[in-house]
Amino acid sequence: NDDNIIYRSSRGGVPFGMVTEFSGPPSSGKTQLALSIAAHAAFENKWQVHYISGGNSRKALSRRLFTMCLELARVTAMQCWGSELGGGITDHIKEDAQSAALKALDRVTVASVPDAYSLLAILARIDNEEASFRGGSDSSKRENNGTLLVVDSVSGCLGHHLSGDKVGSALVNQVALTLRQMARTHDGHLGSNMTSHAQESSGMFQPRRFAVVVTNGSVAKRSSENESLGSSKTTTGKPTQNKPAMGRYWHVSDVGVWLEVDRSQRDSRTHPINFYDDTPVVGLSSVDKNVVCATLQNHYGKSCKSGRDQSTPGVGTLFTEFRIRSGGIADV
Repeated sequence: NDDNIIYRSSRGGVPFGMVTEFSGPPSSGKTQLALSIAAHAAFENKWQVHYISGGNSRKALSRRLFTMCLELARVTAMQCWGSELGGGITDHIKEDAQSAALKALDRVTVASVPDAYSLLAILARIDNEEASFRGGSDSSKRENNGTLLVVDSVSGCLGHHLSGDKVGSALVNQVALTLRQMARTHDGHLGSNMTSHAQESSGMFQPRRFAVVVTNGSVAKRSSENESLGSSKTTTGKPTQNKPAMGRYWHVSDVGVWLEVDRSQRDSRTHPINFYDDTPVVGLSSVDKNVVCATLQNHYGKSCKSGRDQSTPGVGTLFTEFRIRSGGIADV
């Protein structure tokens, strides 16, 4: 379905004109998944990507993103030149891959924001840029066929606002409304008029697409048992259940996914993760070989509560698993 795919080669993806939110505890793969989506959008789809971080270093994120684009470029170069060059990674393939990866990074802007005011300012600038694309010429629309907006760790840049007065909750609510409005306003299929529909059907140009991806942290669920114990475990010895952070003031996602490490498939040994055995990956120098379970929480505004295990937080009717790796993520 061309209406909900950013990964061209996969059977699914991020829906256009919607806000997709990935929530989960620390080290559950949220940032790696967001970076992987951004790399595919910039390299494969040739989209403009705005990556806004709520806490991570811009330099570290840029280097991790380059690592992913480089792997995608090397795979593409191998497919183009592998049969002619005996299937090995030659200097020619490395040069082509690095050039293609750098070209993909030219489509990406990375920013770090400390609070809601800075985030709203950047969103206003992106909003103006998208408005200029909509009013631009047909050639500019063909050259810039879509935009992906990623806000990584909204709890990192917005969470501290909720500990103050009512102004903080109003700011958080304003950010959520702005993200939803941008997703719907700037997506071509939802914002096109009659003329652009006619031009699309005649093949003159494809309308610009727009998608929003948000990552969110987690907090412990409140219960009388948890409060009386005051620790990360209940009196029965079971771990405290988690839920998405930001509380009742945060309503942004059209599609919500809960990420959590599958402890049953955890490899307790740590291994250095390198890219092609010679390039260290920033932020992933030594991690567990974790398998992450992604569970659908809500889909287009409807809650998904009937899952495979009602005792697991965030469980829905649909789930999948993936493995964290240096070049992004991989199927299990």
